[in-house]
Amino acid sequence: MSEFLEISSALDAHLNGMASLPPVAWENKDYPPVNDTLYLRPFIMPGDTVGSAIGAAGNDEHVGIYQIDVLAAIGEGKKAAIVMADLIADRFKPVTQLTSGTTTVKCVTASRAPAYRDKGRYVIPVTVRYLSLTAKR
Repeated sequence: MSEFLEISSALDAHLNGMASLPPVAWENKDYPPVNDTLYLRPFIMPGDTVGSAIGAAGNDEHVGIYQIDVLAAIGEGKKAAIVMADLIADRFKPVTQLTSGTTTVKCVTASRAPAYRDKGRYVIPVTVRYLSLTAKR
């Protein structure tokens, strides 16, 4: 398995294991939103991969953002969306370590961004910055 797939798998599995998980619109899977139902929309934004040592030895350092959007119906208030965003940020709190295959992923920060409206939904983005060191290929 590629390190990028393992990083994504580790983050998705950690989210999927959350208690009281609402419906999730997983990346590249069809999900028809249900009116008045809160749901999550996670996606990964890999950053640059850099060598952590000079030469052929050492590791590759992978950094990126795992963003989980919390989407709630407009007009339902913000409480449920804020509570869910807080639960997600707490689940991915700094120093959380996740593993998939031979890859370990460390959560560096977890924070929520300002809410906004999009296509009839109230959206709160939760941003998880991650780091993973993998053997150079």
